[in-house]
Amino acid sequence: MIDGVRVVAFAYETPTGQPAFYAKKEIVGLDLRLPLLRSVESFN
Repeated sequence: MIDGVRVVAFAYETPTGQPAFYAKKEIVGLDLRLPLLRSVESFN
């Protein structure tokens, strides 16, 4: 939950060979009621 809103989170890791300036791991949180992104987290 983010601020009381139910979300589903998708996490993925990019394959090797991507440019070095992109984050290797991403987590995207999608609102379950509305077609909205609730969170995006990028890290290495």
